[in-house]
Amino acid sequence: MAPRNTNPKPKLIPIELDYDKDSIETVTHSRRVADAAGVQESTYKKVPILETTATPLQILDFFEAFESARRVLQWTTGPKLFAVFPTHLHGTFLRYWNRQVRDAEETVDDFDEQTTAFCHTLLRGGDYDEQMDYMRTLRKPPQLTPSEFSQRFDALEDALPYLPNAPDPDDCGFSEVDRRHLFYNAMPMAWRDKYDDAGMRHRHDTIEDMELYFDKHHERDPPSDSKQHRHNSANDDSTANRNQRNGNGNRNSRNNNRGRGRGNNNNNNRNNHSGRGSIVNNNSNGN
Repeated sequence: MAPRNTNPKPKLIPIELDYDKDSIETVTHSRRVADAAGVQESTYKKVPILETTATPLQILDFFEAFESARRVLQWTTGPKLFAVFPTHLHGTFLRYWNRQVRDAEETVDDFDEQTTAFCHTLLRGGDYDEQMDYMRTLRKPPQLTPSEFSQRFDALEDALPYLPNAPDPDDCGFSEVDRRHLFYNAMPMAWRDKYDDAGMRHRHDTIEDMELYFDKHHERDPPSDSKQHRHNSANDDSTANRNQRNGNGNRNSRNNNRGRGRGNNNNNNRNNHSGRGSIVNNNSNGN
C-alpha cells in the first residue's frame, strides 16, 4: 500500500521554493580520508529528513542531497546504501520503504531501482501535461538571477519523466530551440527589448549567452514584483499560445544539447543540480 500524501498543495512542481529549508531536520554524515602524508581530513555532508508532509519540490531536493552525499562520501556498496537511506525517512514513508525493500537484494543496481520506484511513488498525483503547461508560462521571479532561473528550469525538466502520463524519458521535456525560446520569454519585457535592440537573437544564441546578458541586467536593474508583472503581463496570452505550439517540437535532442557551449563555471553550476537527473533517469553510478 502506497503512503498517503497529506500535503494539500497542488502537485505542480514550482520554480520557487515552497518550503522553509532552514526548518528541515537533517542527518550529518562524515568520511575521514588520509592524504599521502598521513594527515586525516574529514568531509561532512548534510542530508534532510523526508517527512510525509513534504512537497514534490522538497522530495526532489531530498533525492538530490542524498545523491550528492552518496558521491562525495563514496557510498559505493549496496549494503551501505540500503543502511543509510532509511535513516532519512520518517513515518509513513519509512514504513512504505521497509515494505518495498523487504525482499530486495542489497546490490547497488537494486538500490537504484528501488529508489527510482520510491521517488516515482512519492511524486504521484502530478501530471506531465499540466507541468509542461506550467513551465511554458513561467516568468523569472524577481529574486532569482537569470542563471538561477535557468538552473531551476533544468531541475524541473529533469523531474518530468517521473510524472504520471509522461512519455518515454527521451521524449520528455522541450527541444533545445524551445528551451531557448522559453528562457527568453521568461525575462522582463524591457530586458528583452534591449536584447533585441542589441542585435541578439535568442533562436541563434546559446542559453549561456543569454544568461550572461540578462544577469548583467539583473545586477544593474533588479526587477520588482510589480515592475516585472507590468512588463510581462501584456504578452502573457500570446506567449502562452506560441509556446503551446512550440512545445510539440523535437525533444529527443534535450539530453544531448543541454548546456552545449557552456564554460567550466557554468558547467559546475549545472552539476550542482545534476542529482535530480541521476534520480529521475536512474543514471547514478554509485561512486
